[in-house]
Amino acid sequence: RLPASAAARVSTKDAALYLWRHRYLRALVVFTSILGGAFSFAQAPTILYFLETQGVAPAAIGFVTAGIGAGALLGSLVAPALVRRSGRGAVMLGANLAAGVCLAAVGVAPELVSAIVAYAGMAFAVSLWNVPWGALRQMIIPGDIFGRVLGIIRSLTWGLFPIATMLGGLVARVDLRLPYVIAAAVTIIAALATADLVTAVLGEDSRSARAIGMIALLSTPWVVVTGSLAYDEAAVMLLTAAAASWLVRGSVGSTTLPDAAIGALVGLLLGQLVDIPALPDVREWLPSWGGAFIGL
Repeated sequence: RLPASAAARVSTKDAALYLWRHRYLRALVVFTSILGGAFSFAQAPTILYFLETQGVAPAAIGFVTAGIGAGALLGSLVAPALVRRSGRGAVMLGANLAAGVCLAAVGVAPELVSAIVAYAGMAFAVSLWNVPWGALRQMIIPGDIFGRVLGIIRSLTWGLFPIATMLGGLVARVDLRLPYVIAAAVTIIAALATADLVTAVLGEDSRSARAIGMIALLSTPWVVVTGSLAYDEAAVMLLTAAAASWLVRGSVGSTTLPDAAIGALVGLLLGQLVDIPALPDVREWLPSWGGAFIGL
């Protein structure tokens, strides 16, 4: 540990070099910037979305945002217990995947209640990520340079948020639901691509987390494509696919069946469950073969 006088002389350059040379922390900062940018992108049309798409009266907007805030508060309260029970990496990865699915649900919510529940779920998931992420930073960064490194991290991440919000507003001019769908895809893909970063480096097994992530990735496109799909039906699809995936893994062993094969099986399952009335000409082949393709 540096003496107090030496610690006071730590420059921003020293903190920046520390962050750059710490590959794991640097990668997590990039990942956090992508996620935070996606959330900011999605949140740009929030007020107009509830006013115009969901028909909320202007005087009631405060109640809507209070409900969303309650989800965030609950997430911050339960995060420590979940981390103790399931591990920091699993909670962080699961939170990101849940946030992505909830964003997609907001984008296709058929009415106000499901939109508020999905949005509150997203806020809940973001808090689940933020609590262990903050603790992880304190574990990694030496106390002597923590303040300066944290300042750089927040400058990099928060500095991108206004730009992402502006881009989300531009996209929302096409459709107020579109930013949520795009942000959902970015969040889930980024979470899957970095599953080992969040879990394996912390000494936790990421294979099960990847399986759950594949289920979320398979379910979300169907929810988006079938825009009229009710929120509860999407939940049934997700739970059914999860059950099928775990049954397959339990019967053949977790190391004998490739992840791609499991993805194809779950894709076939989801394809059979989803009916697409707007596309009658392709209904006969899209459910099975389209689902298998997405799974692979």
